[in-house]
Amino acid sequence: MTRWNIPISLPITLESVLQALGERDWVKIANNTWFLRREDGEASVKLLLSDIIRLHRDGSYTLYANGLDMHATYRKLSELAPVEVFMQHGSLMYRPFGDPAGRPREFYDGIRVDRRGLPMEEAVLAA
Repeated sequence: MTRWNIPISLPITLESVLQALGERDWVKIANNTWFLRREDGEASVKLLLSDIIRLHRDGSYTLYANGLDMHATYRKLSELAPVEVFMQHGSLMYRPFGDPAGRPREFYDGIRVDRRGLPMEEAVLAA
């Protein structure tokens, strides 16, 4: 588990990130990891030089690995977003926390998931 520089509840939400930011535009939360305020009122998590999570006003998350084949990237995504990201048979996969079957799905940059970790298109159908 990551040692966080500030107290945060997991998985993060836009509201919790904005609260952690206070009046600041960015705050370091762990080694090489920051919360950033976006001009459009949303927020993101930056790891090294790349955003790995974008938090949207509707409560959804857009996830990125940005081609980083790094255990740290998968771990941060798994700790902060409502998904578990992992390698399986050479492919990057994720398992939504909200999926009752726990069926792994293929991960791709820019996938948008809801608060339960379900892909947005499936979340709309399930509602």
